[in-house]
Amino acid sequence: MATEILRLHIKLTQSHSVSDGRRSAALVLFEGMAKSELFSGTILSGAVDTQLTDENGLISLSARYILDGTDASGAKCRIFIDNSLSAGEKYSSPTLITDSPVLVKYERVPLKGEIVPSKDGITIIISEK
Repeated sequence: MATEILRLHIKLTQSHSVSDGRRSAALVLFEGMAKSELFSGTILSGAVDTQLTDENGLISLSARYILDGTDASGAKCRIFIDNSLSAGEKYSSPTLITDSPVLVKYERVPLKGEIVPSKDGITIIISEK
């Protein structure tokens, strides 16, 4: 079983969109928090998910944000996440940059993200592939 690295609880706060009748683009702003055995913390302001819909209705996503919190050792740290989902794919492909010695090894391993609808937003589960 793959190691779960982060479980993010996301609340969508605002969106802006434009369409040319064939394609559309949206910027979705969000906030939230993360809780796992390896890290607990909050998403800093400025988090955005860029959503592009092509002529066939397929959606690509690219979310970028920074978490501020504490790693499993109790040390304060931050994590930058770039989480992309290509049109038609089931799982996203997150990449991390962190100043945490506990989490730095996940900068170099393939990760997957599972996006799950929740009552008040979405949950994203990031784990090793």
